[in-house]
Amino acid sequence: MSESTVFRGTSFENRCLHLLEAHLGMVLRRVGGKEDGGVDLNGWWWLPDGAQDTDSTPEFGNSNTDDDVQSSASPFKRIRIIAQCKAEKKKIGPKYVRELEGVVWRYMALAKDDDSGNVPKEPTPVVAVFLSESPFTKSTILRAMSSQVPFLLVYVPPLADSALKFEETDSSSASSPGSCIYNPALGASGGLFKGEMEIRWCWSLPTPAHLPGSHGAPALFFRGKRLRGWVPPGLHERREEVGNSFHDS
Repeated sequence: MSESTVFRGTSFENRCLHLLEAHLGMVLRRVGGKEDGGVDLNGWWWLPDGAQDTDSTPEFGNSNTDDDVQSSASPFKRIRIIAQCKAEKKKIGPKYVRELEGVVWRYMALAKDDDSGNVPKEPTPVVAVFLSESPFTKSTILRAMSSQVPFLLVYVPPLADSALKFEETDSSSASSPGSCIYNPALGASGGLFKGEMEIRWCWSLPTPAHLPGSHGAPALFFRGKRLRGWVPPGLHERREEVGNSFHDS
């Protein structure tokens, strides 16, 4: 693997980490490397637990503040995030979805073994996130949609003004908008979102979507309102806990 390829992959992983933290409210740690076990990013995601509060909507704070959701307004549930990032030239095939599924199942099995001697408790939900700099094939999307693992596919278009220039790049991704696709195990009424949340790819106004370098970003909506995200106070400063507690539930 050439140095330029490694640099490109590392840069994309860092870009994805920032995208998920800044726009979806996740708290992540980069794992990427030769022995990453198929995991490039891992961490936690706190989401409103609508099952415990079905008659109200979380209060959204002032848009100029760091916390758009008041934690006292609605209970939050913690979800484990296992993410893989691919800065490939060609479209992403279904084998990558199958591989990430295997990683999630192995994680869940290890977590279950760790709790074998303890009092039974509800397992921590896990979401598989696959981020790609090239589009997904139709068969890849169909594979993710049929998976029992809660899956989020995020197409992150290459930056038009990036200093990284590679030949033979798939021309179909050169000017495409980003996108977020999630399966029924995540977004349906019987999934983790309980049909109350959705992830959309949103453009940042007033920059027109067609201008170079304007790709927008993912956004999370809860009961029709944009959710900026909430994390326990101080967790960003204790980032090592995010990675070290990978098998905690």
